[in-house]
Amino acid sequence: MISYMAKKSKARGGKKKRKTARPPQQRPAATRPVTDVAVETPQPVTTRQTKAPVRTAEPKLDFAREYGYVYSDLKRVGIIAAAMLVLLVILAFVIT
Repeated sequence: MISYMAKKSKARGGKKKRKTARPPQQRPAATRPVTDVAVETPQPVTTRQTKAPVRTAEPKLDFAREYGYVYSDLKRVGIIAAAMLVLLVILAFVIT
């Protein structure tokens, strides 16, 4: 029988030990040998000219038709906000 459950960890008792600081390690010297070679001159970069990709005409989208539901939602939110504002004004006169 194969068990797929993780083993239980043993509870650590007592105080936690403080880690001691390690002395700083020195990094090895650069591996690139230093020679008395003249400074290399940069090579000219040649670029290959390519033709620009041809754009095909995309069909025009009718945003009013595509996002009609957004317009109706905005209209509904506007009506509700206006009604709440009118209600607040009326309550301000009635309460005071």
